[in-house]
Amino acid sequence: MDSKNSLTDFAQTVTDWFKPRPYEPALTQVAPQQPQPKQENAPMSKRFLARQGDVMVREVNPATHTRLQEIWESGQAKIVERDNGRVVLAYGEVTGHSHAFHSPKVAMFMADGALSGRYLKVDEAAELVHEEHDTIQVPAGLYEVVRQREYDDSEEVARQRYVAD
Repeated sequence: MDSKNSLTDFAQTVTDWFKPRPYEPALTQVAPQQPQPKQENAPMSKRFLARQGDVMVREVNPATHTRLQEIWESGQAKIVERDNGRVVLAYGEVTGHSHAFHSPKVAMFMADGALSGRYLKVDEAAELVHEEHDTIQVPAGLYEVVRQREYDDSEEVARQRYVAD
C-alpha cells in the first residue's frame, strides 16, 4: 500500500469527523440491522497501530494482507537480515539505541512495486523493545513499518528526512 494514499485516506477520515452533521430527530421505531459485508479497507481504529518514538507499526488492511502473504509465500519478499539475532526497525542516530524485536518468530521484509515498503511478519505475539520507550506487545499478524519524517522548507537540498531518535 502506498503510504501517501494511506495518509490521504486518513486525512479524509479526520476531515469527515469534523464535518457538521444535520439535525436528525430520534427514531420512534428502530429497524432491525442487517449484517454488513466485511469491507476491504477496514477503519484504522479496528486494526492494530502502535507508535514507539519515531517508529510506527501499523497492521495492514485485509486486501494488502492477502497480497503480502502471496509475496511472502512465493519467495519474492526481500528478507531484511537480523542484527545480532534482532529484527531492528530503526537505529537511534543520537543515542545508539534501537527499536527491535528479539523474538525468532518475527521477520522483516521489503516489497517492491505498488506495495513498496518495509513489513513485519509476526508469527506469534512479540515485544518491540527500545531502551528509552515503553515496550510494546505486538500481536501476530502482518504490519507495515513507518518511520516518522520531518519536513524543512528552509533547506535547499533535502526537504524531508527521518526524525532522529
